[in-house]
Parts: sequence; structure tokens; C-alpha cells
Amino acid sequence: RLQSLSTYYETQSTIKAKLHSSIFFNTLYKSRRGLLVLSKSSEPDFPDVKIGGMQPEDKAADSLQTFFTMVAVRIVLDHMMGSRHKQPIYDEVVLFLQEHPLRHGHTWLQLLMSHDQHAMRMVAVRILEVRKVFAEQEFDWGSVEEAVKESLKDGRLMFQRDLLEFTFDETSFDEDIEEEGPTEVKPFF
Repeated sequence: RLQSLSTYYETQSTIKAKLHSSIFFNTLYKSRRGLLVLSKSSEPDFPDVKIGGMQPEDKAADSLQTFFTMVAVRIVLDHMMGSRHKQPIYDEVVLFLQEHPLRHGHTWLQLLMSHDQHAMRMVAVRILEVRKVFAEQEFDWGSVEEAVKESLKDGRLMFQRDLLEFTFDETSFDEDIEEEGPTEVKPFF
């Protein structure tokens, strides 16, 4: 009985140490049944997060800029195809895209702007204009925010459901945990 009590307290101190290093230190606690529960009374304390040296909002803006560039390229290429014949520069733009894949909008446009052919530089200007109009007039910013929040909510609920299913599979709630002594803390990943 003494051995199981010392194991129980070692397990408890390990959990507390892990929770203490968590960004949700003030919001997570272990329930009587061994579940980690999120307290609704506290707000999480997030550290200053940088992704590639950028704030998350700046990184999202950079990603959207690249996305808008991709959309603008697609629109310009569609316009170049025309209904009866494609413009002569179309094949050169497609070849440029194959040789220089669009991974970062700003960098790709700089490369296109420095092309030897004047017509290719004019395509870059056209892409810039289409990108601006698309971002300002066509893109529905509100629906993106709603879609992202809904997707995050759905994902969170799915993972929480999976965690609870895993927890119920691993723990028998017919037994009294306190009478049986400590149970081994198992990772759920």
C-alpha cells in the first residue's frame, strides 16, 4: 500500500510539472477520474509567438498575399486564353510558372518584373492590378473569418471527442480509482 501511494504522488507531481510548463497552467486541472479538464473561469496566457520571425497575423497576411497572387495569375491566364484564341504571351507565362513555381507572391512577382521581355513585365503589372482589385472588391473577408472559426471549432470538437473515447476505453468508471490506488498515466497521442 505504501508503494502504491508513493507511485501515486510521483505521478501527481509529474502531471503538475507538465501542467506548470504548459501555456494553460491556470486553466487545466486533473479531475477525480483522471481526466484533464479545461476551466472556463481562466483565460490562457499565450507567450509571444513568432513563426519564421513573424507575428502570426503577419504570417497570415503573407500567406494571403501569395494566395491572392495565385488567384490573379489564374485570372490573367484565363483572360489570355480568350474565347477564340490565346494571346502569344500565354505560353511564355506558363513556361515561366513551370520554371519558377509560385511559392511566395512578392518574390515571384519581383522575378517576373525583372524578366528580359517587356511583355512579361507588363503581365506582372497586370497581375498586380488584378490582385489588388480581387482583394479589395471580390474577396469576402467576413466569410473567411467565419469559415476559419467554424473549421477550428469542428476540429477541436472532433479531437476532444477522440480524447474522451480514448479515455473511456482506457479507464473503467465502474471501479473506484481511490480504492484501487493510482493508475498509470498513459499518453493519449
